[in-house]
Amino acid sequence: MKTTGILIPALFAMLAVTGCGNKDGKNETGDSSGSSGSTAGTGIIGLYSEKMQQIVKNDEGAMRGIKLDATMQEVKSAEKAQPYEETATLLSYSYDLADSVTTLELSYTFTPEKTLKTIDMKIYSYGDAKLSQENYEKLSKYFTAKYGKPYPEKTEGWDVWPGTDDKDSKYSKSFNTWLRNDNDVVSVSIYRKI
Repeated sequence: MKTTGILIPALFAMLAVTGCGNKDGKNETGDSSGSSGSTAGTGIIGLYSEKMQQIVKNDEGAMRGIKLDATMQEVKSAEKAQPYEETATLLSYSYDLADSVTTLELSYTFTPEKTLKTIDMKIYSYGDAKLSQENYEKLSKYFTAKYGKPYPEKTEGWDVWPGTDDKDSKYSKSFNTWLRNDNDVVSVSIYRKI
């Protein structure tokens, strides 16, 4: 009986501490809806950790649910957070991820016709080479599951997958996905060949 009397208050205290969340009401991906924006449990991404789900968001499109012919407004709608930089041909975002030691930076570059041309992503692990290697390996497995094996030869240190997704886009099979690990930064570049 004494054990139950101690456990119940301890449980409530733990729930009160862990249930607080971020003070600005946004989760780590900038979404204030309470959802991380991922499709956890579905598709390929459902097989990965919460952090990977925050990075990839969902299996749709080229990355994060965004197709390479998306408009600037479609990218803004998908990201939900305010960009920290916005020009006529660029949107840039930054998110602190669930592990609180990883930062995700995204840059979306648009053509003069205002359609998405490039998604550049950097995942910073701030001096933690082991964590960076883990992020690289998980993304490599994800892209292999999504696109098949990368080209056998690295290109200037990058692993490269030919694009075979985004089937509803007129740019299907005309984009590549590039992945590289530089000590504590994992870089991803997905671009449309035009």
